[in-house]
Amino acid sequence: MKHNPSDFRLEATTLRSLVSVLCFSLLCGTFAGADEWSAEKLLASVMIEDLVKAKPTPTKAANTASLSSPEQAASTVTQSDSEPKPAHLLNERSVLGELRHQLASHFSLQEDFRIYFDKPWRDLNLEHPHWELVVTSFPPQGLRSRFYLSFEIWVAGKRHSTWQESVRCELWTDAYVATQRLDRGSRLHSDLVTVKPVDRLSLYQGVVEPGTKLDDYLLNNGVKAGEPLFWNDLKERPLIEKNALIDVVAEEGALKVTLKAKALETGVKGQIIRIRNLQSFNDIQAEVIGVNQAKVYF
Repeated sequence: MKHNPSDFRLEATTLRSLVSVLCFSLLCGTFAGADEWSAEKLLASVMIEDLVKAKPTPTKAANTASLSSPEQAASTVTQSDSEPKPAHLLNERSVLGELRHQLASHFSLQEDFRIYFDKPWRDLNLEHPHWELVVTSFPPQGLRSRFYLSFEIWVAGKRHSTWQESVRCELWTDAYVATQRLDRGSRLHSDLVTVKPVDRLSLYQGVVEPGTKLDDYLLNNGVKAGEPLFWNDLKERPLIEKNALIDVVAEEGALKVTLKAKALETGVKGQIIRIRNLQSFNDIQAEVIGVNQAKVYF
């Protein structure tokens, strides 16, 4: 049987106290003569007093045991259940991604479309991970570089909040860009331009897309090096110049007649111009179909 060292200290203290009392009693003559001071009473009194003084303090192990009691465990479970559940954050990247998807789908965009908030977006704390964004009003005049966009956020089938935010958009697409200064009236060809991406929404005119046959156009305006080509900068190159000698074809069914004529006007492909028959000197109208070529319809 193992003994706690504190038990031995308690017994030694009691013994020393008992010896001191007995000695005092013998000297005073109270041990043998007094009825109320019997050895048994003295011993019990001393032991009780020492036990009260030597009452052990609760140890760490006892504290641990009390914390793990059923009552304390139940209290801990109750507190855990009452704590708020962690919120689900809805950040700016997720919201912009959904806005980009809905705008690109609505306007049938195939290019690199980007959208940003003009002001920083503050993350939302949602009680449920399942959320939905609904654009309630698309820009009626089409996409612009900046506009206000209205949308709602729904969480678990219920409307959470309504928003109207100022957004900035970019629509990047390939375009012809001048590699050197191009003068007005000069003819275009592919060696004078290169293909680079440009933001169409930041420009106020339509850009000339790659694949356009540049040989069919002349420059209507001068273009600086590094600037994109706009359709307003171009004009169709005339296929027939005024006073030029041209070939004219006249067809009706299986009948086909060719003759020489003089162009009285400058014309591009598909344009109707006045020409003069060099045999009859009659002025007639003809459609420009090629370089110095026209067609007459009966």
